[in-house]
Amino acid sequence: MSTAPAAAATLFKAPEVIYQEAYEGRQFDAVYFAMMVFACLIALMGLLLNSPAVIIGAMLISPLMGPILACGLALTTAEWSLGKKATRNLVLSVGEVVVIAVVATHLSPLRETTPEILARTNPNLMDLLIAFFSGLAGTVALASRKTAFTILPGVAIATAVMPPLATVGYGIGTRQWTVASGAFMLFFTNFTAIVLSASLVFLLIGFRPEVERFGERHLLLVRWRIAIAAALLLVISIPLMRTLLHASEQARIRGQVRDVLRSAIHPPAERQLDSLSVELRNGKVHVTAAVQTAQFIEPAEIERLRTAIEHRIQSPVDFQVQQLQLARRPASTEQVIHDFLAAGLVRPATIAKPPSPAAEIESAQQRLEKSLRSLVGAAGVTAQIQSVGKASDGSVEVNASAQAPQVTPVDMWMVAAAGLGKEVTAPVRMNVTVSVTGGTLVVVYHAKEVRPSSALFRRVRAFSAALPKDMSVAFVPSTGVDQALAARRVAVLHSEIPRAGVDVDLRPPVGDNALAIVPVQRIKVEPRSEAEGSSPPATPASGHD
Repeated sequence: MSTAPAAAATLFKAPEVIYQEAYEGRQFDAVYFAMMVFACLIALMGLLLNSPAVIIGAMLISPLMGPILACGLALTTAEWSLGKKATRNLVLSVGEVVVIAVVATHLSPLRETTPEILARTNPNLMDLLIAFFSGLAGTVALASRKTAFTILPGVAIATAVMPPLATVGYGIGTRQWTVASGAFMLFFTNFTAIVLSASLVFLLIGFRPEVERFGERHLLLVRWRIAIAAALLLVISIPLMRTLLHASEQARIRGQVRDVLRSAIHPPAERQLDSLSVELRNGKVHVTAAVQTAQFIEPAEIERLRTAIEHRIQSPVDFQVQQLQLARRPASTEQVIHDFLAAGLVRPATIAKPPSPAAEIESAQQRLEKSLRSLVGAAGVTAQIQSVGKASDGSVEVNASAQAPQVTPVDMWMVAAAGLGKEVTAPVRMNVTVSVTGGTLVVVYHAKEVRPSSALFRRVRAFSAALPKDMSVAFVPSTGVDQALAARRVAVLHSEIPRAGVDVDLRPPVGDNALAIVPVQRIKVEPRSEAEGSSPPATPASGHD
């Protein structure tokens, strides 16, 4: 290995020192392994929490720059042993990070795809340039006598090789293969750019293949490696350039659409553009705009906006408008009624026929079911609304079924009824049938017998005695059992459990010859009156606990 030029001797460390530091940076020992684990877990948590600060911390902890720079030095000096060990350790590091990220994703309660994750799934040419210049800075810092400690942290943040690998593991763990492939493309882009830029810096400060080993061929070897490196950069740049052009085109169209909407949505005191999303898919522009408005925007006006956008960008447009109602100024009674019926719904850009009453009822039921699930889901309860009706006193009657791991408190359903009342702006009466699946007793029969064994009978009696007095039960036979035989078995068990029987839709027990006895709560929540305080009363019902 040749020595560095004398002019650079005062600026850079001795070649032997640089080589030794790069050689030590490729070591894969216990400390390196532990730091990789910590950096991976911190990066994954930062991605799932959408926290840039946590992600930056993982970048600073990650020791991946060591083997990457060692690969760059091996490429410059044609050191096969150094390159082989650095590449092996890099492959082990990548595999370690991806496996840890996959396992941690499976164990994590948070699996939503955050903006920080999406930001690492669509690399473009700018990412290649950032990694290239960061690699130059990092290699200069490694070789410099003075600036290593001030530059290397910034290089670690700029190159960011750990978060893309954690994103690969997240994509595999959640089976989002597009996320995994895009993140790996970003990592490979950063890795390639850093290795090639590091090799260039090592070449410029005086590193060459050993003349003793290669003779006069070392100059030819250097030229060939430069040509191969340039060709590799060109190949990687092609898809990255396409991604950059796509992002640039999308930004240009977004600006044009925003100009059209801002000029068309007026007056500013009554309407304003809240948010705008523009995507290019399958040769068509998909625009979703959220507009704050005091008066409902008619479908005909939305269609005119879509036409104006198409004329401006010269491309087909799928236009969706979300209308958010603002506080209004005094208006006529007819206008108030019209806007109330429109009610801030998400209206499509195309003019469509008004939905049928059945469709409106189904849509309202779906919205209420979503609200009910969010209100009781934290307790592990899965709820489903069976029907929604209006009582003669003006209240809304909701009939629902639910499955819970344990007996549910009445107060929870009171709160749920109050929440649904706010959703529909009317008092809500709830009738809920709760199947307590966590308390299920499974009776297993032999052949065609109708009566279980004495031991099972004792368990059935103890099971019945342990239930609250006013709870009901449901009998659920396993699939494949003759209906007549199942009915006789239920009759025998029912004679031992003097409780009301309830028909519920539950998953049959596992096994070919079994029958499950499921405790059932039947809860009725009455709407509150103005004089009854903040909580709606619950009136006893059959099986109420």
